[in-house]
Amino acid sequence: VAFTLTVLLDPKYDGDTDITLANIAGGAEYKAAKADSVSGLKVLDPLTLQVTTTQPGATTLAKIGGPVLSRAYYGKGYQRGNLDYLRTLHGKPLGNGPYVYDKYIPGQEIRFHANSHFYRGTPPTPRFIYRVTNPSTNFQLFQTGETDYDAFTSRPDDIEQLKMLGFANINLYGSSDYSQVEFNVRRPALKDVKVRQALIYGLDRQKLIDVVYQGYGKVAIEPIAPISWAWNAEGVNPYHYDPAQAKKLLDEAGWKPGPDGIRVKEGKRLELTLLVSKKVLNDALIPIAKENWQQIGVLLKPQVVDFNALMAQRKSGNYDLASFSTSTLNDPHDGVWDFYSAEAKESGYNNPQVDKLITEGNSVLEVEKRKPIYHQLYQVLAQDPPVILLGYREILSASSARVTGFKPDIYNGLTGSLPDVKIVK
Repeated sequence: VAFTLTVLLDPKYDGDTDITLANIAGGAEYKAAKADSVSGLKVLDPLTLQVTTTQPGATTLAKIGGPVLSRAYYGKGYQRGNLDYLRTLHGKPLGNGPYVYDKYIPGQEIRFHANSHFYRGTPPTPRFIYRVTNPSTNFQLFQTGETDYDAFTSRPDDIEQLKMLGFANINLYGSSDYSQVEFNVRRPALKDVKVRQALIYGLDRQKLIDVVYQGYGKVAIEPIAPISWAWNAEGVNPYHYDPAQAKKLLDEAGWKPGPDGIRVKEGKRLELTLLVSKKVLNDALIPIAKENWQQIGVLLKPQVVDFNALMAQRKSGNYDLASFSTSTLNDPHDGVWDFYSAEAKESGYNNPQVDKLITEGNSVLEVEKRKPIYHQLYQVLAQDPPVILLGYREILSASSARVTGFKPDIYNGLTGSLPDVKIVK
C-alpha cells in the first residue's frame, strides 16, 4: 500500500487518481522532488500502514483505500520520476481480485480465470469474459445468451422488452451522478448572478428529463443525488420553469429586448455558445434550450464536439456554457469540489462562503454533523449558481436467470458481485 501511494505521488504520475487531495504529510514535497520519501507513510509491520495527513478529511480513507499495486511485481525498477517501466506492464496486469487476467482482444473482450488464491476462496464460476457492447447491440447479445449481464437504457420500452424475454432478472436503481450545464463566469454576461438565475428559470428542465428518461429520471435540485445521505431539498430553490421570472431578472440585469427579440446591453447581444458532446441528453437539450431561451431573449449557439475536445476547450476557457455529467459520486464532497475557487480554474467561479462550507464539510468526520453543513452549502449554491443542474437518472441492468449472485449497485457496479456469481443452468 505504501508503494502504491508513493507511485500516486510521483512527479511523473499522470493518471486519473488525484491522491494529493488526501493531504498526506510530505506528499507535496515528494511530488516536488524536495524529499526522498513521503514522511506521512510509515510501515509499522507487514499488515499495518500508518498514514499521517496535514488536515482531517472525510474522504481521505476512500482516497487512500483504492486498488493496490504489488511492490514485488511493479516496484522492481521504481525510481522517482521514471514510470515508463510501469507502463510496459499495463499489458500484463497483476492484482489480487477474484479473477486473474488472461487475454485482451482490443475492441472485443477481456478474458479472466478464477483466482485460486482469492482471500474469500476460489470463485464458483471458473471463467469470466468482459465483452465490449454498445446500445445498438447489447439487447441482441443478451437475448441470444451471448452475454449474461449488461446495462441498458432506462426507458419503458427497454424494460418491457427485457420482461418479455422471460429469463431476465431486472435491476433498476438510482444513480449518484448528475448532469449539468456549467457557466463560465469569466464571461461578462455570466458574471451577473441574475443572468445565471434567469437561464435556469428559463429552461424547462422537467420537459428535458421527461423526453430523455421517460419517467426514469428526476430534475436535479442539488449537486448530489437523492440516494445520498446528504440529500435535503428543504429550503433549496428548485428553480421551477418560470419564463416570466427569467425575463424579469434579465430586465433587472440591464438586458433589454432588441428589434429581433434578442436582448442587448451596452451594444452587445445576449448570445451564448453551448459546448456539448454527442449523447442522448444533449440531443434533447439543444432544441429545448434553444427554443426556451429564445423566448426570454437569449440566442443559443450550440457547438457539438467529441468529449475530449469539449474538455480541452473547457480547459482553455474558450466557452460560455458546457454540458457534461459528473462521474459516480461516493461522497457529497465529490459533488461540490469543482466549485471550490482553487479548483474552478475553467469556470472562474469564486464564492468565499462556498469555499468555507466545502472545507468544513470535508473536515468533519461524523455524518450527522456533516449533514447541516451540506444543506447550508446547497442553499448558497442555489442562490449563486455555478451550474444549471439538469437531472438525476436511474440505471437499468439485467442478468440472465442462468446465473445467480449478481447484486449490482451504483457504488460497486457488478465487480462486488463477482466472487459470488454462479452458473445454475
